[in-house]
Amino acid sequence: MVLQEVLYGLFTLYMVAIIAVWLGPFIDFNPRERRWGIYICRIVDPFLLILRKNLPYIGPFDWAPIVALLIVWLLRRVIVGI
Repeated sequence: MVLQEVLYGLFTLYMVAIIAVWLGPFIDFNPRERRWGIYICRIVDPFLLILRKNLPYIGPFDWAPIVALLIVWLLRRVIVGI
């Protein structure tokens, strides 16, 4: 029970980190320019880079964060089951 809640929280924090890295530059909050934001980018960027290599570009839009959110959400549903 406690392990499920901890895993749920970790998956949710990872999803929030993906959203922060993705939407940060659009709302004048670039985590790469902040001291603590570098750690968030180090955690999120390897996963996003793998997806960016395998996804085609469709215009100027980057699909990798959206696909990453879907994958993490599905993993959270399968592993935690809440």
